[in-house]
Amino acid sequence: MGTDGKDTTPQEKKKSTILMPVVGLMLMIALGLIAFGVREPAQDFMADNVENFPRSTQAEDGEMAGYLVAGVIFVLELMVSVIVYAALFAAKPDRRVTEKDLKDEKRFKEKELLERKKLKRHMREEAAKEGKGFREQD
Repeated sequence: MGTDGKDTTPQEKKKSTILMPVVGLMLMIALGLIAFGVREPAQDFMADNVENFPRSTQAEDGEMAGYLVAGVIFVLELMVSVIVYAALFAAKPDRRVTEKDLKDEKRFKEKELLERKKLKRHMREEAAKEGKGFREQD
């Protein structure tokens, strides 16, 4: 079953999934570029708010911290995009409850209740034969 509610053939499904790795690679490249572009303002923000955090203008420490900030931003962007993809496009199981299923479940519960009542009746009869009083304990 396709996302539009219509049945899809295996060939149509294959066409829609064949480009997914390419789309994923393009998405990762775009997220990396965004993370690298936002690196300096984010690093300066961190330097203003975190003690002993190197600024982007400092020599080697600042450059390494910038790559670290860009990496963290990239991972966060990637996590958000995976969550959005899973929420919107991931395959969802087909859960359809039919009238027949509901009737079968109702019949099963009624049958179970009757069996329980029979068992209680049988236990009472056995207890009465033995001369013991049987009371249900709740």
